[in-house]
Amino acid sequence: MLSNKSLDEIGVHFKTDKSSIDHNFLNFYEMFLAPLRNKKIKLLEIGVLNGKSIRVWEAYFPNAEIVGADIVQASKRFEKDRTKIEIIDQSNLEDLVYLGSKHGPFDVIIEDGSHMWEHQITSLRTLFPFVKDGGYYIAEDLQTNFGERYSHYKGVATISFVDYVKKLVDFRVGDEEVDIESQEDAFLTTYGRNIDLISFAKRACLIKKRMKPRIQMAVENKPISTIDSNGALQASIYAHVRNIGDIYSPNGYINLGLQ
Repeated sequence: MLSNKSLDEIGVHFKTDKSSIDHNFLNFYEMFLAPLRNKKIKLLEIGVLNGKSIRVWEAYFPNAEIVGADIVQASKRFEKDRTKIEIIDQSNLEDLVYLGSKHGPFDVIIEDGSHMWEHQITSLRTLFPFVKDGGYYIAEDLQTNFGERYSHYKGVATISFVDYVKKLVDFRVGDEEVDIESQEDAFLTTYGRNIDLISFAKRACLIKKRMKPRIQMAVENKPISTIDSNGALQASIYAHVRNIGDIYSPNGYINLGLQ
């Protein structure tokens, strides 16, 4: 019985290199994923290969919907029951958007694809919006960003995935002390203030998404202005505030609760 086993023990059982047999990712992941174990979650893994990690997720998350994505057509053989396999090209934006739109949003995304820098960055930018609030995005095998692996995995990228995420770290850790307004990268400006944590481990990175709550207020159809008993013109205000959302104040002013 695997139901009482740890994530790593299940990984060792299925002989995946994510376990302590090799990379030892699973002990790291379980610190975050354990509360989700018996919930009805959606999990996406980019990179199916021999299907061993797909079997790990099936065993550890008995109530989960699992989606595997790979460029190799033969990966379809691992599809069964609550596990779906999609054949996609990780470097293709339309394929990634199709994947997220069809099966998302996800509680967990694990990116274990080609390990090419531009594919790692493209996948993060495209799929992170399909992570649920409070969900996790995990990127694996980041040792390919360093040392002798550099020349093979760099491809056409001008920056590694690790260095790209370090920019996200600056905006999150530095918070309001770091100038985000001059950044042209929409992904960094959107999520630089809207993540809960970034955790690096040996060869891997985990990002927990946490969006700021939006202030939503019903807008009634009213005249653009009215005249009060003193003959003064009154007007309501409707505005869109960056990182907060649409604000409506029937009293003619907006109180954002800022210090």
